[in-house]
Amino acid sequence: MPVPAIGVAGLVLIFAIGTLRPINLGVLALVLTGVTYLFGVAVRKGTVEWIVDVSVGRTSGRRAGLDGRGAERTKAIFRRARSY
Repeated sequence: MPVPAIGVAGLVLIFAIGTLRPINLGVLALVLTGVTYLFGVAVRKGTVEWIVDVSVGRTSGRRAGLDGRGAERTKAIFRRARSY
């Protein structure tokens, strides 16, 4: 999914939540922006990749311990995110 499409999907999500719940849209957008920023920092510092590596290591190669998509695909996604 292209990056602009993810941004638009995030805005739609904010409006949907703000419409269905009695939450201020500005506060909701600020929280979402903060979470996105902190996740970006974690990706840049390698924290997310470290968590994935530790999680894969703890399964000792047992695929049943991983989610349906598999660890390699998850690692590839975070490597791609790190390059932005």
